[in-house]
Amino acid sequence: MRASRDAGWELLEHTADVGIRAWAPSMPEAFERAGRGLVEVMGAGAATRSETRRLSVHGEDHAGLLVSFLNDLLWVHESTGKGFAAVDVIAVSENTLLAEVELGPIPDPPPEGLGVKAATYHQLYVGRCEEGGVEVRVFLDV
Repeated sequence: MRASRDAGWELLEHTADVGIRAWAPSMPEAFERAGRGLVEVMGAGAATRSETRRLSVHGEDHAGLLVSFLNDLLWVHESTGKGFAAVDVIAVSENTLLAEVELGPIPDPPPEGLGVKAATYHQLYVGRCEEGGVEVRVFLDV
């Protein structure tokens, strides 16, 4: 688990998939934490930066944005073969997410990770925490 009291993420148990629960004081930070969780699940972290990409993601609502954002991260990794040195969510509106990712080579040997097929809508949740801030939950098809 990567967490502090105010922000973090953790893996959720599920019989066939892997889930990520992330939380933070704001929507962009919670989405960013979920993205970082995905990178760790995949074993797709990079120590050095060689390329920056901006992502513009669209969705019907915040939940749809989360799924689209994570699936875009998967696509970037699969299409480039590179890992993520940084995932920064710049802004989240009702229907659009803007992010910047720093890509770099994956270390050799690569970190342990799971082959993630997609982020899913199964038990998907984006909402406010009781203590304040934002919580997201998403399951990954592995």
